[in-house]
Amino acid sequence: MSMMKRIQNLALVGVALTAGIHLLSATSHAQDPVKADKVDGPKLKTTLEGLGYELIELSKEVGKEKFQFTVKDGGLDIPIGAEISPSTEYLWLTVNVGPAKPTTNYADLIKKNGEIQPVFFYETKTGTLLLGLANENRAMTPAVLKKKIQLIVDKTVASKDLWLK
Repeated sequence: MSMMKRIQNLALVGVALTAGIHLLSATSHAQDPVKADKVDGPKLKTTLEGLGYELIELSKEVGKEKFQFTVKDGGLDIPIGAEISPSTEYLWLTVNVGPAKPTTNYADLIKKNGEIQPVFFYETKTGTLLLGLANENRAMTPAVLKKKIQLIVDKTVASKDLWLK
């Protein structure tokens, strides 16, 4: 076989391998249920509405959508915020429990974090006390999201003695 023929055959093999790799990659992403269940802002809105929540849109900016809805439990009206992190890797649920007060006992909040984890207390730069739950944004089906919402509701009610004063 001539040198030119060998180079042509190697080039054809290279092209075939590259095409096969691209086809395999495209096929695996299309069938990847984790990627298919990843939530963006519009899908989050649709999912929450589908779960029956009445939403207030706190931010409509594309890529920074944030929604709020209220859940009644434990004698409380619990305002829950829902948004996708800027990296799109996390779906955040937060509960605004009011402003941090000069009498806020942070040692008690930190101790309570150990009991209510993965939900946790934190204070924003503006002095608002929140309960937060970061959820990996994969395989986030409506049933999984509903379960996560109930988790933060349960932990909010379980910790009300610390922030409802």
